[in-house]
Amino acid sequence: MRRLLAANLLRMRKTFLFWGTLLFHAAFALFRIYTIYQDRKFGYRTTLDEALFTVIMVEGLTIAVFTAVFLGTEYSDGAVRNKIAVGHSRMHIYLANLLTVSIACLLFIAVYLLAILAVGLPVLGSPALSVRVILNTLLGTLATAAAFCSLYTFVGMSVSQKSTGCILCILLFFGMMIASTYVAARLDAPSERAVFEMVDGEMVSHIEPNPKYLSDSERAVYQFAMDFLPTGQATQYMIMTGRTGRMSLYSVLIALCTAGGGQAYFRRKDIK
Repeated sequence: MRRLLAANLLRMRKTFLFWGTLLFHAAFALFRIYTIYQDRKFGYRTTLDEALFTVIMVEGLTIAVFTAVFLGTEYSDGAVRNKIAVGHSRMHIYLANLLTVSIACLLFIAVYLLAILAVGLPVLGSPALSVRVILNTLLGTLATAAAFCSLYTFVGMSVSQKSTGCILCILLFFGMMIASTYVAARLDAPSERAVFEMVDGEMVSHIEPNPKYLSDSERAVYQFAMDFLPTGQATQYMIMTGRTGRMSLYSVLIALCTAGGGQAYFRRKDIK
């Protein structure tokens, strides 16, 4: 499998897709620092912490495109068929592709964080949060990134057409993002709401219980969904909140299940 991984990394290094994505992450880091610096001019008490882990939500989309295009090219160029023909096992091919995507994702995140620290520290100052909190959040974001990579590799290795795989990966990301946004809105719903109505030609208001407020049992289910969805995890890591240990466990579970399921399907897939 080492030869497969080495060949994948060599091919990745020669693609504009890889270097272009790296440059995008560096540019996005500079943009985040600029927006935080501008907020300070308007009196907001912004810190470097707010820029550290914004990357994980962006990563959910960029790695979706990267994975679909990179793995789709493997099919369109006949590389997958050739690897099988020379005797490489399908399990090793799948794992090598998963590791390649994961390494690329790790490099993208590393470039973003290095740019944030290199420019952000002299411009915005040191982070306000403790090193322990930052490290825990970093480990959690890496686990979420692993879940994204495994999910998209499952899709990319299951679909032979590059364009179809790209569309499916992007739709998967936005589907999860919409779901986590809805769940977050329900969790944030207040217990009471103000109701306005006309009485004798005047607008009056009164407070009544909010029917969208979740009961304890409902809140537990919605919180589980928020912690389980990779986009829900990303939302919480962006503001450096949430149960890091629990969310990391869910990410590992997603990564292992999709990797196992992807290998099982790829073994039976008809490679034309």
